[in-house]
Amino acid sequence: MRGRTTHRVPRKERGTSTAQVVAALQNDVGNAAVVQHLRRSGTPRTQVPHSPVVQRVTQKSVSTPVAQRLLLARSIIRQVKDVVPDAGNQADALTRTLLNSRMRYLVMSRPEFWNGVPPGADPADLTMAKGYHVQGGNCSEQAVMAFSLLRSSSFDERIRMVNVQGVDHAFVLIGDDHEPQSDWVVADPWPTRAQACLWEDHYFNAAFDELQISGDFITNGQGSAGALTEQIGLNMAGRFVAQWSLNSFRRMTGPQLAAMLERNGIDIDPRQYTVEEIIDGVKLFNREPLETIIEHTHATGDYEELSLWCLGEVEPYILSSLALSIQPWRPSGQLVADGIQAERDNEPEHEVWNQERSTSDPEGARYYHGTGRERQRV
Repeated sequence: MRGRTTHRVPRKERGTSTAQVVAALQNDVGNAAVVQHLRRSGTPRTQVPHSPVVQRVTQKSVSTPVAQRLLLARSIIRQVKDVVPDAGNQADALTRTLLNSRMRYLVMSRPEFWNGVPPGADPADLTMAKGYHVQGGNCSEQAVMAFSLLRSSSFDERIRMVNVQGVDHAFVLIGDDHEPQSDWVVADPWPTRAQACLWEDHYFNAAFDELQISGDFITNGQGSAGALTEQIGLNMAGRFVAQWSLNSFRRMTGPQLAAMLERNGIDIDPRQYTVEEIIDGVKLFNREPLETIIEHTHATGDYEELSLWCLGEVEPYILSSLALSIQPWRPSGQLVADGIQAERDNEPEHEVWNQERSTSDPEGARYYHGTGRERQRV
């Protein structure tokens, strides 16, 4: 057993130290923080009318070049959705997968989980290649994938990967400066019901000088994502983490988790412990170098430390539920939803929320090309 003499959890007083955690578990949490977040991010709240109202979807006629861009963006969005069906920071996806989508995002973002990455690999194409292997990613990874696919599947289009200043969200703009911004199109695969839309209709539309550009390219139909997909691969630890979810601790009890921590060098008494000791002990594994944990896992074939590292990525509310379990623990989607909401209540800017539409109109947008009998929906 490898000791962690420099990382021991200090012994705490027994008794009332779990009171706040237990109280938090007993509180009902609402969705007010979500509404506040969406208001801040410029997304209007959908309200249920008190009397029957026919809601009209945004409808616009577009030129042939813009229609072609919309079709291109739609194809790219579908391809990214096929690769990443569940985002690592969408509340519904995390609830549905019992946090597995978060683990897949972490595998995407940590180089320690990968073999065969060649020096100098194009960052966008490398992200696309990793996506093919692990099917994970948040908005940034999905925007980078869209950027990679657009470069390799179109010609002579200016594409820019952008963020709006002060907003932690990335997407791709298609369109050049010499064109009116009304002709620009957005490829943003991250919303749960993502659609290709005009920049002026996008839910994060802003003045151009408020955009931060992290990629700028004229497409040429070329890319290296396919070749990189053949070159790279997940190591043993990466494959393990990509499959991890809360079900990895299903049927475990709090005392069994304490015993697991003790086996792996944490100073804790499985017969008498506090919830805070459990949480602090688990979180220590996130502060230890991941490379060290992976090396030990590969050397011993023991995945307990790596599983505890994954558990350290879980909200404290959820960890508390496991720590307090005397009967075999049964994680659920509702527990995940409650844990996410508890984080929002503590930190309103918590990165996890749901964004359904790509447009500022909560009903989406419809675009048409042509006139009279030739008018067709794009």
